[in-house]
Amino acid sequence: MPYITKEQAAKILKTSTRGVERLVSRGELKVTPEKVEGRTRLQPMYDEGQVRALAAKQTASADELATNSDTALATSSDDMDALDAEAADTPSAAPSQALQRAASPQTIEALGQVIADALREAQTPVNGAGGAVSVADLAHKMTLSFKEAARLSGVPESHLRSAYAEGKLRGAKIGRGVRVSPDALKAYVAKVLK
Repeated sequence: MPYITKEQAAKILKTSTRGVERLVSRGELKVTPEKVEGRTRLQPMYDEGQVRALAAKQTASADELATNSDTALATSSDDMDALDAEAADTPSAAPSQALQRAASPQTIEALGQVIADALREAQTPVNGAGGAVSVADLAHKMTLSFKEAARLSGVPESHLRSAYAEGKLRGAKIGRGVRVSPDALKAYVAKVLK
């Protein structure tokens, strides 16, 4: 059974070495410690057959996803036409009933995925503490880090740091970091947008 290195496995799987490590941690790929000539420690090696089988599986999954996405997109435009036609014919019909009749399961599943991704994005941690902080929660904080201020305002963090360094954005150094008040952030963004 030929073994390959992590770098070779990453090349076959078209991912990074960190991606290979993630596959191992999820149990999708097995690592075998092997003695390599010229090295004193055992090196992580991967079964080439297993790596190639996983690469083929990922390619097949990607092809299937692309096909399903194309079908769902084509179906969704047809569904929207049917929904528009039905809404014009029966103005008293509830929108949810019309959606249930017009939308295919693939369209509903794709829409659900988009909504789930948006909700997950709204709950991503911004302070590194592990707790999810939504944009709505940020609006109620008394002070903001540059990362939080960037997320709340939509202005890149690097621009906010530069504005603070140039004296255009008011803030205070607290501990090792700088904190900005929401009012100072609003004033800076309003001034920039004039």
